[in-house]
Amino acid sequence: MRTVSPAFLATALLVPQSAGAGEILKLEDRHGRVVYSDRRLPQTREVERLPLTARQDAVQRPNLALREQAFDVRERGRDRSAALDQAWREIRTAGAALEVATQRLEAGREPHPGERIGNVGPTSRLTPAYFARIAALESEVAAARNRVDRAWTSLHGARE
Repeated sequence: MRTVSPAFLATALLVPQSAGAGEILKLEDRHGRVVYSDRRLPQTREVERLPLTARQDAVQRPNLALREQAFDVRERGRDRSAALDQAWREIRTAGAALEVATQRLEAGREPHPGERIGNVGPTSRLTPAYFARIAALESEVAAARNRVDRAWTSLHGARE
């Protein structure tokens, strides 16, 4: 029969117990190896039942605090991951909107019918309506660029 170190036994006692167990089983398999568990395992025989004492329960309390801290860290990690995902989605959406606004501006540079006034001679000039339409398209591009900039700022803020 092999011996089990006290450190291993202490570790086995710190393993979370099933509800209402209150004890650890010392089991032996057919090869003589000793196993500690909170439930009966197949192909083993029970050697001894070890009750959990108040001291062992007190040892488990710090373990619970560590689990709560780990849970908090995981929650913060999930929140940060969600913020980063949202920032990247906004960057892609804002980039697509900027591309559309830029294409509309380039397509809108060609005067529409009625936006030219004939001059004396063979030349013509553009009407104020043309310049107002171009100014509106340029305003859309500027707003889209600002949205992209805000999205990148949001991403950098989420990374910190």
